Amino acid sequence: MQTEIAKTEIDLARSALRPELSLYASNTLARPVARTMEDLYNNNWNIGLSLTFPLFSLYKGRHKIRESHLAVALHRNAEDQEMQRIRVRVRTAFLRHREAIQQVEALQLSEIQAMENYRIMQNRYMNQLAILTDLLDANSVRLEVALQLTAARTRVVYTYYQLLRACGKI
Repeated sequence: MQTEIAKTEIDLARSALRPELSLYASNTLARPVARTMEDLYNNNWNIGLSLTFPLFSLYKGRHKIRESHLAVALHRNAEDQEMQRIRVRVRTAFLRHREAIQQVEALQLSEIQAMENYRIMQNRYMNQLAILTDLLDANSVRLEVALQLTAARTRVVYTYYQLLRACGKI
């Protein structure tokens, strides 16, 4: 909108260089000073055409037009910078969301491995081939991976809404 306003300011600056043409009409009803005792009225009608051309606008107008052109260029530049900032925000949000999804996929594989490790340790413990500490460590790893997976899934949802916000949908 600022760019459009600056474009209209160019037209306004150009209009200052143009001559101004006006039409006028008037009616004057007056009682002139009379030397006689008669009551006389003077009725005048005027119609005219006026052409006005400000000479100082020849000098100032050119500079004003160039200033308006520079303002348009400045607003376009600001508009381009804002578009670039928006693109960078969207791209950053998209990359973070994609990284969060990849982290969930990696943690799902880790969860499968932790579950398998816990199952193996539980079988060894039941067969009295491992001690309770090993079983507790495997359980701790399994729970830690499950907690990390839950946090990663939450991060996916969070980054998704950040992406929607960067795109301007929310």
